[in-house]
Formats: sequence, C-alpha cells, structure tokens
Amino acid sequence: MLLNEPEPTVFPSKPELEIQPAGKNNRWLVNLMLFGLLFYFFFGQNLVYVAALLLVLLIHELGHYLVMKWFGYKGVRIYIIPLLGGLTTGQKTQYSKREWLGVVAAGPLPGILIGLALFYLNKDLQQPNIKTLWTTFLAINLLNSLPIYPLDGGRIIELLWFREDSLFRFIFGVVSVLALTLVIVVFSSPIMLLIPLSMVFNLIQEWKRFTIRRVLQQENISYTGDYSEISDLQYWTLRDAVLMKSPGKFPDAEAGQYRYSILEPILVQEVKNLLIFKYTGRLHPIEKILYMLLYTAMLMLPLAIVFL
Repeated sequence: MLLNEPEPTVFPSKPELEIQPAGKNNRWLVNLMLFGLLFYFFFGQNLVYVAALLLVLLIHELGHYLVMKWFGYKGVRIYIIPLLGGLTTGQKTQYSKREWLGVVAAGPLPGILIGLALFYLNKDLQQPNIKTLWTTFLAINLLNSLPIYPLDGGRIIELLWFREDSLFRFIFGVVSVLALTLVIVVFSSPIMLLIPLSMVFNLIQEWKRFTIRRVLQQENISYTGDYSEISDLQYWTLRDAVLMKSPGKFPDAEAGQYRYSILEPILVQEVKNLLIFKYTGRLHPIEKILYMLLYTAMLMLPLAIVFL
C-alpha cells in the first residue's frame, strides 16, 4: 500500500515532547544497593565480591556519564537495573560517530585500566581481596567489550561497520542474541537469559521498523533526523506508515485521519523509533581500521598481560 503525503492544511501540529524538569536523580543509588542485595540473594556470593561488583558497575556508568557531560549532552542520567546492569542516557541533537565512539568506550576502558593497575599492584602484595577486585574489574569490562550487541563492544562494531537502517545491522542483532545466549548458558545464571529474551522482543520491533523504512525509501520519504527537527508533514506521514504496519494496534487512530489519538504519546514514540539519527561528518575507512585496531587492543591486550 502506497503512502500519500497529506496536504499541509489538513493536519495539526506534531505533538511536542515533554521536557523532564531538571533535578537530582537519586534513584540510581537506591537501585545500586538493590542490585547488590538481589545479587547476593540469588547468587550467594560473598560480600567482598558483591561490593567489588557494585564498584565496577558504578565506575563503568560514571565513565559514560562524565564523557557525555564533557561533550555537552543534556539531561544525562544513570539508571541501574537490578540484576541486569546499568544504563546512562542523555540528549543531544547533533554529534559525530567519533564522539559517540568516545562515549561508548568510556564505559569499559577505565575499568580495564584500573583492573590492570590492581593486577600489577597485587603481584607483590598477593592480597585475596585485591585479587577479587582486579578480576572483577577485568572480567566485567572485558565481557562488556565483547562484539555482541547491546554490549559496548557490540555498539562499537555497529558504529564502525553498519548503517542504522541496513539489513546487516539486523543480522548482527540476531547473531548477537545467539552469542549472548551461549555466553550466559556457559558462564552465568539462567536468570540472565532475561537479557537475550528482551533482545528478541526488540529485534521483532526492529524488523517491523526495517520493513516500514523500506517502503518509505521506495517512496522517497525521509526518515532521518531528530524528532525536534522533523516537520509536521513528516510526522503525520511517518505516523501513517506506523498505523498501516500495525492494523488494530491503535483502535482510535487510522491512517489518513489527522487528529490526535488518546494513544498519541505511544505513536510519538513509534515515530521517534522509526527515525534514523544522522551523524555529523563521516569516518574515513582508514579511521575505521584504526578504531578497530584500538578496540581489538582494548579487548585482547589485558588477556595477554594476565595470562601470558
């Protein structure tokens, strides 16, 4: 079914996004403590290991946080998800792949360097608690650096080699789900299988968006840019595409009828998810190779130092 762009005189303005008021976000600290309690309860680890794990998680997310603040992101917040990990978010309408690579790498890299420093420090001291600390720093951050999406290593690979609207990116997501499932089955607890399970749901949604973008591409309808930058015409056209792909999901909204729905906030989010961010500048192929070499060194050198 072909999309027809609506006439500019027959539809209202696109909904404005709610701006979260600035303020302190202390919930992450409560969730960090809850993370430790649940981890201790479910996995029966000793308190030293749980404390080391919380410290590693905190430093990892602070790395993302500080670099995002350095680059001028707004509304930067840390979220701790009990048993699953952490997430740092922020808003910025324009940035380059180089900048985002720095943000992504700022999570695991400090932890790897701290782990190596503690490893060398403990060569002479031979303290079991320090050994627990350096092994936790290295294990968690090296695991996070594996080329599996949505781990930071996977995000680096995706940034370097895949367009956001490409089929190869979707295939990489499928391979990541299978690889992460295997890693969890071999090295972790079955409860962690919630992560690849949630990824399967996200992949289903991503496949729907991929098919919508193919239709938009065939009809030369733009789907790039930030939500704040798109026109009213573009919003309602993309909204029509979402509705045509999801019949029955929004009972009080219909493609071609340009009035607000009671479910408009959900439709706004669907349109936002459909949009592809347009990075400023481009990475030269030589740059990609250099970044790839640095990433490989970040992943492999610590293993060589510890085990060789």
